[in-house]
Amino acid sequence: MYSEKNPNVAEHLAQWSDEEFLSRLNLMVCGKLTNAAALLLGKDYGTPEFGGMVWMSWILKDKNGMPLDYEHCERPFLLAAEKVYSHITNLTYRRVMTGLNAEEMPTYDPQALRESINNALIHSDYRKGKRIDIIEVQNECVIISNPGDFIPSSIDSIVLSDRSSSICRNQLIADTMYKLGLVDSIGLGVKKMFYSQVKRHLPLPEYTFDEYGVSLRLTGHVMSEAVARIIHFNSDFEMKDIMALDRYQKGKVLSDDDLDRLRRIRSSCVNGNELPEEFTKEAVHPKVAVSFPLLFRIIKRQ
Repeated sequence: MYSEKNPNVAEHLAQWSDEEFLSRLNLMVCGKLTNAAALLLGKDYGTPEFGGMVWMSWILKDKNGMPLDYEHCERPFLLAAEKVYSHITNLTYRRVMTGLNAEEMPTYDPQALRESINNALIHSDYRKGKRIDIIEVQNECVIISNPGDFIPSSIDSIVLSDRSSSICRNQLIADTMYKLGLVDSIGLGVKKMFYSQVKRHLPLPEYTFDEYGVSLRLTGHVMSEAVARIIHFNSDFEMKDIMALDRYQKGKVLSDDDLDRLRRIRSSCVNGNELPEEFTKEAVHPKVAVSFPLLFRIIKRQ
């Protein structure tokens, strides 16, 4: 990993001692191994500074929440994260938006999936001594949970801001994983994850926070065909527009700003703007009106 990320020093790696290599990764400081080294590279055993045993678990469930399979992956976490990732079923599916042209893609964006698992390592509060859970719900979603609270003020502050987020709980783990080419270096990983779902016309990532920690839900299927088509044929939408559509399709509470944006989107639907130019307005509007009636009723009622 290090040689791929740093090709200019790849030829010198064989001459480095273990101590020099670990020092370049900042996993060894003044001749002593760090807690980050113990988590990423060390064998698993209870340590007071981690609050006891810590590990990662992959759990496969059906849509009713019944467990079907699982594996607990102990440290080193660099290997555990890769093992958990390899367990997740990421089949290729075909999607048709126009005519007979079909687009093939994996159920989950591999980069977004890896980024979210690695982020769980970076942002976990290991003092709680709780595990990191990666729950795969068959043909539905992947839920990644880690102990600790969400350090930035909100998800919107990260996704909608022009500035990157450099705040993380375990900076040394983040720095090491960047040097190994495993995570984004400029704090744009979460934002890229959101835009990846938009590009794939899938529901946006969803974060939840409670007393146990932080959970991220990545959905691997289209939730509303109408919303997917509108996003597909309107590449100039702002992220706030897409967030309003996403809250609508998930049945969330809609703010006044959401309703204003949905009114403008409805107008675009009526004008046929969500379909290619070769389609006529008459051929389009009835289909959209039938597949998008609830939104129309919400706007009319408001």
